[in-house]
Amino acid sequence: VTLTKTLEMSDDVLCVRCSRDGKLLAASLLDTTIKIYYLDSLKFFLSLYGHKLPALALDISDDSSLLLSGGADKNLRIWGLDFGDCHKSLFAHNDAVTTVAFVPNTHYAFSGGKDGAVKYWDLDRNEMLLELKGHHGEIWSLAVSAYGDKIFTASHDRSIRRWERTNEPFFVEEEKEKRLESLFEADVENQQNDDQDAALAAGEEGMAAAAGRKTLESVSAADAIVDALEIAANEVERLQEAYAREEEEAMRRKRGGGGALNDMKKSASSKLSTVEILAAAAAAKEEREQKKSASFAFPGQGSNNKDDDDDMDDEDEGGGDLKQQRSRFLKNKAAALPAPNPVMLGLSPSNFVLRAVSRVKANDLEQALLMLSFADAVRLLGYVTAWIDGGSGNNIELASRVAALLVRLHLGRLKSTPAAKPVLMRLFAKLRLGLAALKDTVGQNTAAIRMFQRQIKELKA
Repeated sequence: VTLTKTLEMSDDVLCVRCSRDGKLLAASLLDTTIKIYYLDSLKFFLSLYGHKLPALALDISDDSSLLLSGGADKNLRIWGLDFGDCHKSLFAHNDAVTTVAFVPNTHYAFSGGKDGAVKYWDLDRNEMLLELKGHHGEIWSLAVSAYGDKIFTASHDRSIRRWERTNEPFFVEEEKEKRLESLFEADVENQQNDDQDAALAAGEEGMAAAAGRKTLESVSAADAIVDALEIAANEVERLQEAYAREEEEAMRRKRGGGGALNDMKKSASSKLSTVEILAAAAAAKEEREQKKSASFAFPGQGSNNKDDDDDMDDEDEGGGDLKQQRSRFLKNKAAALPAPNPVMLGLSPSNFVLRAVSRVKANDLEQALLMLSFADAVRLLGYVTAWIDGGSGNNIELASRVAALLVRLHLGRLKSTPAAKPVLMRLFAKLRLGLAALKDTVGQNTAAIRMFQRQIKELKA
């Protein structure tokens, strides 16, 4: 081996690479530039500018059309060797990029960095395909076999690892979703650690925080519950508008009437509550399912049942109970409800919210409810009463858990909010009765099981 020529450079040289066709030489300098020379004459050809910190690794594709550089600025840059233009700059690693290598006869490449990760890239689409995890220290070097089916990596953890290509297919979109999920969870964990540090710094280390950890599933569950509450609120508002239109129509038809009109005005003067609207919606759904031929009508609108009209008039003339009048009025008005909302899948507002809550995993429910705002929590408590009225044991169990969590999380604000008191009073009464009935059912089933056990023992004896 004989020294034939020396090329003086303007700064320290960190890395050199020859093209496989033997025409070009690439050199990375400490001044963050990359110089391209003709290999035979060492004459200057191109200067590549773009890295903010020096490039620590270079490689040239087999067709000599692309140059890949990895820098201490954590970026990969893809350069065209025809005109020296930068095709793309990619944020590649969480630390400096230490080594890069093309797969032979392709525009695929591998990169390794001080973050201990090995990444596989498609440089035609400028996207990462896979991330290979296994090393526990910095990656200092990697090599790709001649057929591209094996890759060897050397690390600061005193290991050399061999990676082999398999026939198992992978999907880029799924890999992207996995990476995004891991990044999200890492960000959430870091945020929780920061919050805990801030709480400790503020002198709140004696306070107990809620158990659990915020995850992608719990965040998605909280979003689903909030969306269901919004859709249900819009449906309730739609029903209220339909009721108002029907009341106005009934008043126009009843114009000049007597007692029944006064009953209508009394009902229209007080705004219908959400519970009453839900009751009317349930009555309408039951009416549609049974497919009754008879149709209800507002007072004075030509009811098919003369006895009902007579009862309504008698009750109004005698100054009957307003609650009974409103209940009868809501029953008549249920047939005038608009068509079911397809967005709610034919469910009532309470059942739609119940569907969203029941689909949340049990271990994610507390964290999901913890992320709800106080206004959403109060709205959700309003629907819990309707769930208990459903009578199902599963509904009562879920309703009691949701109510206990929300009251425990927002107890201070609930006590200082007058609007929440009626909701809590109704919830207390309904929940107590529902849990008592559920307890009786469990007791009866337990007694029956014990009786069967005794009978089985007697038969065996």
